[in-house]
Amino acid sequence: MLYTKHTWADGEVISKEKLNNIETGVEAVDTGKVNMPAGGNGTSGQILQTNGDGTTSWVNKPADGAKGDKGDKGDKGDTGAAGAAAPTITGCTINVTGSTISGQLTMSSGEPITISGTYSAS
Repeated sequence: MLYTKHTWADGEVISKEKLNNIETGVEAVDTGKVNMPAGGNGTSGQILQTNGDGTTSWVNKPADGAKGDKGDKGDKGDTGAAGAAAPTITGCTINVTGSTISGQLTMSSGEPITISGTYSAS
C-alpha cells in the first residue's frame, strides 16, 4: 500500500485505517523504501513526489479542486412517536375583593393552578 498524506480537520474521527496509513509511511521511510531528496525536508505546503526513476523531490501541493455538485436529497425519515396531550383548562374561578384578585384554574390533568394578583383602577 502506498502512503497517501491526509490533511486532518478539527473534529475529525481518528480511525484505524488512518493510523495504519501513518504507520505505513513511517515504515517506508524507516526501511529505506522512500528515497528522500537531497537537501532534507521540503517547506510547509509541499508534498513528496516520485520522479519515476527511483528519486523523489519536494513540490508544492496542487490546489484543491472545485467543490462538487450538491448531492440528491435523502429519503424522508420515519414519523416520530406522538407526544403527550397537553392539559386543558376544565374550570376557572376568579374572585376580586377590593384590589385583590384570587382564583384557581382546574386542569384536565395535574394540580390546580392558583391565580393571585392585585387590581388598581386607574
